Amino acid sequence: MEDTEIAYEWPDIYPEGVPPEDSTPAKGKAFRLVDEIPPSEQDFLMSIERIPDRNTISEKEAAKMYGVSLFTKSEAAIDKKNRYPSLKLKKIAFGTLIPSLGKISKPNRNHHITLWKCCDSKPHLYINKELKPK
Repeated sequence: MEDTEIAYEWPDIYPEGVPPEDSTPAKGKAFRLVDEIPPSEQDFLMSIERIPDRNTISEKEAAKMYGVSLFTKSEAAIDKKNRYPSLKLKKIAFGTLIPSLGKISKPNRNHHITLWKCCDSKPHLYINKELKPK
């Protein structure tokens, strides 16, 4: 089945416009800050589930609240972990995204992407190896 042929089923919580039209089927290597290895579903909650009262400024930012933050480069995940004291104890999990997990945004200049999970998506089963920074 081609990526473009996937009939995604999105969670009812997603508002109109989520995922954004310019998102693409998930693929490629990804890194995530997690509490444990192997990660659990709790390590891949949507931002809105983790921080329900967070204020957003733009429609684009609001759409990201329904996604999961990932990085496309290990250095970006390491930098994020080292930059914020609240993340020091996090571990870095990595793996390969597949289209059936959902859709992703284009990477920003910090190599950050957002994954919008489709129903029954289990990214913790694919992003589950530990990166041990040197």
